[in-house]
Amino acid sequence: MLSYLILFIKKIMHIKSEFIKNHISSCINCLYINVQGKNKHFKLTIVSPIFLNKNYVERHKIIYSLLNEYIIENKIHALSIKTFTPEEFKN
Repeated sequence: MLSYLILFIKKIMHIKSEFIKNHISSCINCLYINVQGKNKHFKLTIVSPIFLNKNYVERHKIIYSLLNEYIIENKIHALSIKTFTPEEFKN
């Protein structure tokens, strides 16, 4: 019975933008990260040297791989992602 209650609570809990920010920051070196949104819809702006020499799709794959678990659990439904290298962000 308790396990069903725990599963139910996990399912209805909404993920917070601060959690996403901390999670991404703990996984990759971010010089700047901004996460806005609520209720499963988020906008991310991330500046990291990890994006150097990577195209748009490769950059988004990196971010999706970090958040895949939360997407599968339907804690994240929609993402808008903007990624920049440090040099791109300066311009």
